[in-house]
Amino acid sequence: MFDDILQLLHQNISHRIWFISDLQQSIPENAARCMQQGIRDFRQLGLDCQRIIYLGDAVEGAHPGRLENMTKMQIGELDGLDIPVRYVVGNHDFDYFRHSKRPLEGVRLPFYEAMKAIPGWKSTDSIEDFYFIEEFDDYALVYLSDHAAVDGSWYTIHGKIHGNASLYPYDDAYFEELRDKIAGIEKPVFTASHYAFPGGNRPSPLLKRLLPLPNNVRVHFYGHAHIGDRVW
Repeated sequence: MFDDILQLLHQNISHRIWFISDLQQSIPENAARCMQQGIRDFRQLGLDCQRIIYLGDAVEGAHPGRLENMTKMQIGELDGLDIPVRYVVGNHDFDYFRHSKRPLEGVRLPFYEAMKAIPGWKSTDSIEDFYFIEEFDDYALVYLSDHAAVDGSWYTIHGKIHGNASLYPYDDAYFEELRDKIAGIEKPVFTASHYAFPGGNRPSPLLKRLLPLPNNVRVHFYGHAHIGDRVW
């Protein structure tokens, strides 16, 4: 059966992307076991892969030592695959900023900061950015990320604005401009976010402001909605 699956996976494939999401664990040892098993399974397939897209919630909690272990472990495992990683921020990635007992000067996102230091990996240029777009041969990828003011005066999680919402810089005109920008891409588009659009499971109210999506958007990939959630 495994050989039959491998044969199918090798047929008529022009691009291959590995999507991962929500490794969030408060116990680093559990996360390492899950990640290392996933890496072993991936290597066993023996398939070429052009991108790894991480859909957020790489870490959980505010314990500095555990966050450092979680970050180092994941960066090391993924870097060893020698495949470019793309990353969007999820709600639990803000736990350190939101729940840390020590005073923080602005937003600190340990995994986001560490992954941006790896050559060839990419996320939003600034934590304040809502999106980035990447050309991918005959397709384009639009990444939609949780984001925050550098000073922490506002931030988004669960598709909602927290903190001082009056300082949030992105109005309806901004979302309309982004929709037009996506529509102007002359190739099929994939979108990727930690959250679903309305109609999906545990959707983001902020993403609703991008609807209706342009006709060139073919599929949306998201995490956040775990197997076992009540809403399933």
